[in-house]
Amino acid sequence: MDYRRITMTKFRVKGQIFAVIAASVNLVSTGYHFGWLSPSLAKLQAKDSDFPVTSSQISWIASFHLIGSIFGSIGALSLIEKFGRRTILLWTSVPHILSCLIIASANNYWSLYIARFIAGIAIGVVFSAAPMYIGEVTEDRLRGGLSSLMSVMMNFGFLIPYSIGPWTSRPILAGVGAVIPVFYVLIFFWVPESPYYHAMKNREYMIKKSLMWLRGTSDVDDEVRTICNSVAEASGRTGTTKDLFAKKGNRKAFIIVNGLLTCQQFSGITAFLAYSTIIFNEAETKITSSFAVIITGIILFVIAILVIFLADKAGRRPLLLGSTSLCAVFLSGVGAYFHLRENGHDVSRISWIAVASTVGYLICFSSGIGTLPLGMSTEMFACEIKSIAFTYSTIYLSLLGVLVTKLYQMVTDAYGIHVAFYIFSGCSVLSTVFVYFVVPETKRRSLKDIQTELRGKIADNVTETMMPLSETATI
Repeated sequence: MDYRRITMTKFRVKGQIFAVIAASVNLVSTGYHFGWLSPSLAKLQAKDSDFPVTSSQISWIASFHLIGSIFGSIGALSLIEKFGRRTILLWTSVPHILSCLIIASANNYWSLYIARFIAGIAIGVVFSAAPMYIGEVTEDRLRGGLSSLMSVMMNFGFLIPYSIGPWTSRPILAGVGAVIPVFYVLIFFWVPESPYYHAMKNREYMIKKSLMWLRGTSDVDDEVRTICNSVAEASGRTGTTKDLFAKKGNRKAFIIVNGLLTCQQFSGITAFLAYSTIIFNEAETKITSSFAVIITGIILFVIAILVIFLADKAGRRPLLLGSTSLCAVFLSGVGAYFHLRENGHDVSRISWIAVASTVGYLICFSSGIGTLPLGMSTEMFACEIKSIAFTYSTIYLSLLGVLVTKLYQMVTDAYGIHVAFYIFSGCSVLSTVFVYFVVPETKRRSLKDIQTELRGKIADNVTETMMPLSETATI
């Protein structure tokens, strides 16, 4: 056994792991602002709230960070290319901190609107820049697993307000949220800029310096040449909005990725995360809502870790199909419980159904449709179109989140909470159909093979066990 080679491999990996973890701490802040909603909205609706809010105002508080993320993602498109991935990611700490300060001192719902919008700007930038940075600083063999850390960190961010929010005041919870971006800056400050960005600016010395830090060795000349050649080749075919929709391969990729995002949002997760404390209060179970939302955060966090190891073993399609179909079953269970209660039935003896169905839904959501679309988007889009495609997809995702959150509030107010869950269940059934007929399997397939078949050509080295995109993505 070549122990020297094993030791060198471990040494090469350390810098990349640190860089990815440091960058992913930003996703903890993002998760915090999503998770902040659950304990905070319940307190705002309580009788002893320091200022009254209506159900409509509550839904806007839950949505304004998504509106802000639209503007953040649009701005990120030009800022990332001008100032660099690392610099822009560092600056996202400013709106994250500012948002928490405004939340801490808020005395009316307009202050919360503004705070949520400012946090959303940072979220839009993070969703656009973080996947790009992480993909560019890691080696091919590590990219899939390390990219999954983004979902893990974001789910850890959910867990923080879920765990302490029910027992702390709004200023204290906001203070905890402000500490996260400060910690992020302290560790991410020492991480180098992406070598690909340096190559775009023709800084060959800085490319080598960045790679030496990331790889832990000075033997990086071959990789420097590879990066320079890759950037030079891509610079001659920079993608445009027209290319995204006019070219067959790009169009298929866009439909697949955004179709998965639609499936994700219309499973009701955005509304559920925002209203989870209120939902558990409505369920009238023996488990307190405060304890129940902590369980929610732990489930999301643990399952996201497990998916890192399952995605390349079980495959994307089986996980997605199992996830969407079982989400439909468990969402129906939640809807049936509230339906019985709405019709005046005594549900005290079956209150466990609401909790069991909710936990089942969270496990199934996190094991597939909740975690895989982001990683699959990095596999689907061609290099020259990624920045534009990610921007449009982030905007689309934000609009979906606003739509689903408002839909949940309006349907619940007009027809009852059970109708909202029935709608989400039906959408999950349609999601299963979409995945089965449209979404391809990308396990163990090179990016080149995927792009070749998306364009309608036959790849040379597709194994017999892989389902061709031409059969699974006929769009």
